[in-house]
Order: sequence, then C-alpha cells, then structure tokens
Amino acid sequence: MREVWQTFAARICSWHAPLGRYSPLVASLLFAGCAFTRSTLLRLLGYSVASVLVFLIAVDLANSLLEREPVAVEHERNKRLKYIPVTWPQFVLTAVLAGLYTWFVFIGLVPWTPWIFGVLAYPLSCIVAWRKVRLWYQQGADYEEVLKEEAELQQARRSRAHAH
Repeated sequence: MREVWQTFAARICSWHAPLGRYSPLVASLLFAGCAFTRSTLLRLLGYSVASVLVFLIAVDLANSLLEREPVAVEHERNKRLKYIPVTWPQFVLTAVLAGLYTWFVFIGLVPWTPWIFGVLAYPLSCIVAWRKVRLWYQQGADYEEVLKEEAELQQARRSRAHAH
C-alpha cells in the first residue's frame, strides 16, 4: 500500500513538470490576470487553474521536504533513536516556523494570491515545521550523546595517564 501511495504522490508531483520552474510564475500571473478580468467565467477558470498549480507545487515541495531516508540509513538510525518527549517549546517553535513558512509562501506567490490559501498553506507548513523541530531535537540529543561519549573517553584517558 505504501508503494502505491508513493507512486501516486510522485505522479501528482510531476503534473506541473511541463512548466518546470515557471509554474509559480504562471500561477501568479493567472491570479493577477483574474483580478483584472470582468468575466466571471474567465475569473473562475483562471483561479481554478492557478489553484491547482499552487496545490501541485505545494505537494511537490512537501514531498521533497518529507522524503524518507533510504531503508538502510533509516534502519541504522532507528537503532539509535531515543525517546524525545514533546514539550511546549516545540509547539511554540513549530507555530512560529509554520507562520514564517506560510509568509514565505505568500511572498513567493506574489501579493495577488487569494488569502484562502492560508487555510491550506498553514497546516502544510505546520507539518513541515513539526518534522523540522523534531529533527532538531533529535540532532540535539545525538550531539549531547556524542559530547557525553567524548567526555567519558577523555576521563578514561586521564585515568590511564595517572595510572602510569
């Protein structure tokens, strides 16, 4: 089932590929053009196409940020993972990062982006920010462990040096 989901996600992510790096520009131009047209049908069509493009770009971005590590690396990492408790500073940091990420999304899509995308962008930003915060805490725990091992090694060297 997981492989089916990964294949489906990869297929969705590649749909905006014909436009390549110009997808955000095209979406922004569609939003801007819709603001200047009087035809309701053209406005609805333009907003729909631009919204789909923004969604596909967001899926592609989220997929690239949330890609899993290769199985061998992940298996090795799971051996040494520690339990890291969830604390309120993690939630605060996640909320701040998610707000910053959402702001960057709106800046990147030009000010003509409808505010309704905040409803979509903020939850996706929260997911990405939560993963990043948890990785920071994991890396901090790993670093503390390395420092502790280094201190124990230094202590063992000193005790051997004093023994001779």
